[in-house]
Amino acid sequence: MSEDEPKKKGCFGTLVSLALLVCTVGLVVALYFVAQPQDLTDIGGYVGIDKVQQRDMRAVLQNSLNRGYPLPLNEEQLNAWIYQSLDMKQGGWFSGMVKLKGVWIRMEDGRAEVITERTVFGKPFTVSMFLKLNEESGELQFEGGRYFSGLPKPLSGGRFGKLVVPQGFLLLVLPSYRNLAKALEPEIEIARKMAVLKIDGDRLILQPRLPDQMGLGQPSPF
Repeated sequence: MSEDEPKKKGCFGTLVSLALLVCTVGLVVALYFVAQPQDLTDIGGYVGIDKVQQRDMRAVLQNSLNRGYPLPLNEEQLNAWIYQSLDMKQGGWFSGMVKLKGVWIRMEDGRAEVITERTVFGKPFTVSMFLKLNEESGELQFEGGRYFSGLPKPLSGGRFGKLVVPQGFLLLVLPSYRNLAKALEPEIEIARKMAVLKIDGDRLILQPRLPDQMGLGQPSPF
Protein backbone atom coordinates (compact mmCIF):
# COMPACT_ATOMS: atom_id res chain seq x y z
CA MET A 1 0.00 0.00 0.00
CA SER A 2 1.42 3.39 -1.00
CA GLU A 3 1.77 6.26 1.49
CA ASP A 4 -0.82 8.28 -0.47
CA GLU A 5 -3.62 5.77 0.13
CA PRO A 6 -3.90 6.37 3.92
CA LYS A 7 -3.86 10.11 3.25
CA LYS A 8 -6.72 9.75 0.72
CA LYS A 9 -8.73 7.66 3.15
CA GLY A 10 -8.08 10.18 5.89
CA CYS A 11 -9.23 13.08 3.68
CA PHE A 12 -12.35 11.17 2.65
CA GLY A 13 -13.20 10.41 6.28
CA THR A 14 -12.74 14.08 7.18
CA LEU A 15 -15.05 15.15 4.35
CA VAL A 16 -17.71 12.67 5.46
CA SER A 17 -17.44 13.91 9.05
CA LEU A 18 -17.77 17.52 7.91
CA ALA A 19 -20.78 16.66 5.75
CA LEU A 20 -22.48 14.90 8.68
CA LEU A 21 -21.71 17.87 10.93
CA VAL A 22 -23.20 20.32 8.43
CA CYS A 23 -26.33 18.14 8.04
CA THR A 24 -26.73 17.88 11.82
CA VAL A 25 -26.36 21.63 12.31
CA GLY A 26 -28.79 22.26 9.45
CA LEU A 27 -31.33 19.90 11.00
CA VAL A 28 -31.04 21.55 14.40
CA VAL A 29 -31.49 25.01 12.87
CA ALA A 30 -34.49 23.80 10.83
CA LEU A 31 -36.13 22.29 13.93
CA TYR A 32 -35.56 25.53 15.79
CA PHE A 33 -37.44 27.54 13.15
CA VAL A 34 -40.20 24.91 12.96
CA ALA A 35 -40.74 25.37 16.69
CA GLN A 36 -41.05 29.17 16.32
CA PRO A 37 -44.67 30.14 15.51
CA GLN A 38 -45.44 32.77 12.92
CA ASP A 39 -46.35 36.28 14.02
CA LEU A 40 -50.02 36.51 12.99
CA THR A 41 -50.77 40.03 14.24
CA ASP A 42 -50.35 41.46 10.71
CA ILE A 43 -53.35 39.44 9.46
CA GLY A 44 -56.61 41.34 9.02
CA GLY A 45 -59.08 40.36 11.73
CA TYR A 46 -56.62 38.44 13.87
CA VAL A 47 -56.93 40.95 16.70
CA GLY A 48 -60.54 41.31 17.85
CA ILE A 49 -61.98 38.75 15.43
CA ASP A 50 -64.91 38.10 17.78
CA LYS A 51 -65.98 41.75 17.41
CA VAL A 52 -66.07 41.74 13.59
CA GLN A 53 -69.59 42.09 12.16
CA GLN A 54 -71.07 38.73 11.22
CA ARG A 55 -72.31 38.21 7.67
CA ASP A 56 -74.01 35.33 5.94
CA MET A 57 -71.22 34.62 3.47
CA ARG A 58 -73.31 32.11 1.56
CA ALA A 59 -75.99 34.74 0.95
CA VAL A 60 -73.40 37.39 0.03
CA LEU A 61 -71.77 35.08 -2.53
CA GLN A 62 -75.09 33.98 -4.01
CA ASN A 63 -76.30 37.59 -4.25
CA SER A 64 -73.14 38.54 -6.13
CA LEU A 65 -73.56 35.61 -8.49
CA ASN A 66 -77.25 36.30 -9.13
CA ARG A 67 -76.90 40.05 -9.67
CA GLY A 68 -73.61 39.89 -11.55
CA TYR A 69 -71.47 42.34 -9.60
CA PRO A 70 -67.87 41.76 -8.49
CA LEU A 71 -67.29 40.83 -4.87
CA PRO A 72 -64.08 41.98 -3.13
CA LEU A 73 -63.28 40.20 0.14
CA ASN A 74 -60.45 41.38 2.36
CA GLU A 75 -58.56 39.39 4.99
CA GLU A 76 -60.76 40.55 7.84
CA GLN A 77 -63.96 39.47 6.05
CA LEU A 78 -62.52 36.08 5.08
CA ASN A 79 -61.16 35.40 8.54
CA ALA A 80 -64.43 36.43 10.19
CA TRP A 81 -66.27 34.01 7.90
CA ILE A 82 -63.93 31.15 8.86
CA TYR A 83 -64.08 32.04 12.56
CA GLN A 84 -67.89 32.06 12.52
CA SER A 85 -68.15 28.87 10.44
CA LEU A 86 -65.75 26.51 12.19
CA ASP A 87 -66.04 24.68 15.48
CA MET A 88 -62.49 25.08 16.76
CA LYS A 89 -61.90 21.61 18.17
CA GLN A 90 -58.90 19.34 17.74
CA GLY A 91 -59.87 15.75 17.06
CA GLY A 92 -57.94 12.50 16.90
CA TRP A 93 -55.49 10.78 19.20
CA PHE A 94 -53.74 13.98 20.28
CA SER A 95 -56.81 16.03 21.21
CA GLY A 96 -55.74 16.11 24.86
CA MET A 97 -52.32 17.53 24.04
CA VAL A 98 -53.08 19.65 20.97
CA LYS A 99 -55.61 22.49 20.88
CA LEU A 100 -56.79 24.19 17.69
CA LYS A 101 -56.92 27.96 18.27
CA GLY A 102 -57.83 29.24 14.82
CA VAL A 103 -57.50 29.17 11.05
CA TRP A 104 -56.35 32.33 9.30
CA ILE A 105 -55.82 33.62 5.78
CA ARG A 106 -53.01 35.99 4.81
CA MET A 107 -52.89 37.34 1.24
CA GLU A 108 -49.71 38.73 -0.25
CA ASP A 109 -47.60 38.60 -3.40
CA GLY A 110 -50.46 37.15 -5.45
CA ARG A 111 -50.92 34.16 -3.17
CA ALA A 112 -52.95 33.19 -0.13
CA GLU A 113 -51.49 31.51 2.93
CA VAL A 114 -53.91 29.41 4.98
CA ILE A 115 -52.54 29.09 8.51
CA THR A 116 -53.66 26.77 11.28
CA GLU A 117 -52.78 27.97 14.77
CA ARG A 118 -52.52 25.36 17.52
CA THR A 119 -51.03 24.89 20.95
CA VAL A 120 -48.99 21.74 21.57
CA PHE A 121 -48.49 21.01 25.25
CA GLY A 122 -49.44 24.64 25.82
CA LYS A 123 -46.85 26.00 23.36
CA PRO A 124 -48.00 27.90 20.22
CA PHE A 125 -47.41 26.14 16.90
CA THR A 126 -48.34 27.20 13.36
CA VAL A 127 -48.52 25.31 10.07
CA SER A 128 -49.50 26.87 6.76
CA MET A 129 -50.18 26.08 3.12
CA PHE A 130 -49.61 28.43 0.19
CA LEU A 131 -52.33 28.70 -2.46
CA LYS A 132 -52.19 30.45 -5.82
CA LEU A 133 -55.07 31.07 -8.19
CA ASN A 134 -54.73 30.29 -11.86
CA GLU A 135 -56.57 33.31 -13.24
CA GLU A 136 -57.26 31.59 -16.56
CA SER A 137 -58.88 28.45 -15.16
CA GLY A 138 -59.80 29.68 -11.67
CA GLU A 139 -58.22 26.53 -10.21
CA LEU A 140 -56.27 26.52 -6.98
CA GLN A 141 -52.61 25.56 -7.12
CA PHE A 142 -51.02 24.24 -3.95
CA GLU A 143 -47.80 26.23 -4.12
CA GLY A 144 -46.40 29.66 -3.40
CA GLY A 145 -43.75 30.17 -6.04
CA ARG A 146 -40.16 29.07 -6.34
CA TYR A 147 -38.39 27.67 -3.32
CA PHE A 148 -34.95 28.62 -4.63
CA SER A 149 -34.54 31.73 -6.75
CA GLY A 150 -33.54 30.75 -10.29
CA LEU A 151 -34.60 27.12 -9.98
CA PRO A 152 -38.02 25.95 -11.28
CA LYS A 153 -38.23 23.08 -8.77
CA PRO A 154 -39.04 22.50 -5.98
CA LEU A 155 -41.89 24.91 -5.32
CA SER A 156 -42.68 26.45 -1.95
CA GLY A 157 -45.48 24.56 -0.23
CA GLY A 158 -46.04 26.42 3.03
CA ARG A 159 -44.49 27.05 6.41
CA PHE A 160 -43.92 24.85 9.42
CA GLY A 161 -43.48 27.45 12.12
CA LYS A 162 -41.29 30.10 10.47
CA LEU A 163 -39.58 27.60 8.16
CA VAL A 164 -40.69 27.66 4.50
CA VAL A 165 -40.91 24.05 3.29
CA PRO A 166 -41.02 22.54 -0.23
CA GLN A 167 -44.28 21.49 -1.81
CA GLY A 168 -43.81 17.79 -1.02
CA PHE A 169 -44.10 18.46 2.71
CA LEU A 170 -47.78 19.34 2.21
CA LEU A 171 -48.54 15.61 2.24
CA LEU A 172 -48.13 15.79 6.02
CA VAL A 173 -50.89 18.39 6.46
CA LEU A 174 -53.26 17.80 3.52
CA PRO A 175 -55.83 15.80 5.57
CA SER A 176 -56.48 18.71 7.96
CA TYR A 177 -56.86 21.16 5.07
CA ARG A 178 -59.25 18.82 3.30
CA ASN A 179 -61.37 18.76 6.45
CA LEU A 180 -61.31 22.56 6.47
CA ALA A 181 -62.47 22.71 2.84
CA LYS A 182 -65.24 20.22 3.61
CA ALA A 183 -66.52 22.38 6.48
CA LEU A 184 -66.71 25.40 4.14
CA GLU A 185 -67.97 23.46 1.12
CA PRO A 186 -71.32 25.29 0.55
CA GLU A 187 -69.61 28.67 0.14
CA ILE A 188 -66.71 27.20 -1.85
CA GLU A 189 -69.15 25.62 -4.32
CA ILE A 190 -70.76 29.01 -5.01
CA ALA A 191 -67.34 30.64 -5.43
CA ARG A 192 -66.41 28.02 -8.03
CA LYS A 193 -69.25 29.29 -10.24
CA MET A 194 -67.60 32.69 -10.56
CA ALA A 195 -66.06 33.50 -13.93
CA VAL A 196 -62.94 35.11 -12.47
CA LEU A 197 -61.15 34.70 -9.14
CA LYS A 198 -57.96 36.59 -8.40
CA ILE A 199 -55.87 37.85 -5.50
CA ASP A 200 -55.21 41.58 -5.61
CA GLY A 201 -53.09 42.81 -2.71
CA ASP A 202 -54.86 41.76 0.49
CA ARG A 203 -58.19 41.12 -1.27
CA LEU A 204 -59.76 38.15 -2.99
CA ILE A 205 -61.76 39.38 -6.00
CA LEU A 206 -64.64 37.24 -7.27
CA GLN A 207 -66.27 38.23 -10.55
CA PRO A 208 -69.39 36.35 -11.70
CA ARG A 209 -68.87 37.59 -15.26
CA LEU A 210 -65.90 38.03 -17.54
CA PRO A 211 -64.58 41.62 -17.60
CA ASP A 212 -65.99 42.36 -21.08
CA GLN A 213 -69.45 41.20 -19.95
CA MET A 214 -69.67 43.43 -16.89
CA GLY A 215 -71.69 46.63 -16.81
CA LEU A 216 -70.86 49.81 -14.94
CA GLY A 217 -72.40 51.35 -11.87
CA GLN A 218 -73.33 48.09 -10.18
CA PRO A 219 -73.79 48.11 -6.40
CA SER A 220 -71.23 46.71 -3.99
CA PRO A 221 -72.22 43.95 -1.55
CA PHE A 222 -70.21 45.61 1.28
